[in-house]
Amino acid sequence: NYVTWVLQFPWGNYANENLDIKTVRDELNNSHYGLDQVKERFLEIVAVRKLLIEGGNISTAKKSSVICMVGLQGIGKTTIAKSIAKSLNRPFYRIAVGAIGNVLEIRGRNKSIEAAEPGQIYKAFVATGVRNPVILLDELDKASGEEGLRSDVMAAMLEILDPEQNTSFRDHYIDYPIDLSDAMFIVSSNKTSTF
Repeated sequence: NYVTWVLQFPWGNYANENLDIKTVRDELNNSHYGLDQVKERFLEIVAVRKLLIEGGNISTAKKSSVICMVGLQGIGKTTIAKSIAKSLNRPFYRIAVGAIGNVLEIRGRNKSIEAAEPGQIYKAFVATGVRNPVILLDELDKASGEEGLRSDVMAAMLEILDPEQNTSFRDHYIDYPIDLSDAMFIVSSNKTSTF
């Protein structure tokens, strides 16, 4: 199983990203009415990314902003995240952080443990088949309510989202540093009081 998981990782596969502002705007407008502040903010991120890449600042462009959307259930956070991925021509993957009660769901279990598997982050790259997907970490505020487990989950999230740390993320199962910096992370939450 270990060899299979390692071979399934898209080590050199990348989606051809679309950074045309008009195309991105049209896609967002076609899929969502309103949410103008969210759309404009995202278009600013795309414009800056495009300027950095055209200027040859690839390493700075890789340290892309993490988008955090906060709001009540049902207002369109997940669907606009899907539209963002579609507008950029990147595959989309959703991780329901609210269902994660143990940090091993994110980081994977050591391969010496029976029935061990990689964590959700590694599986996101395998499922999308590219190194630069859009990954939605959905309902971050609903991670485990137990204080110790919440701290572990939040520490793992920091390593995943921080551009200074996510270039060498280590899944316990794979036990090899993986560069997550090509992915675009979007975080959603219903409230900020539990962070």
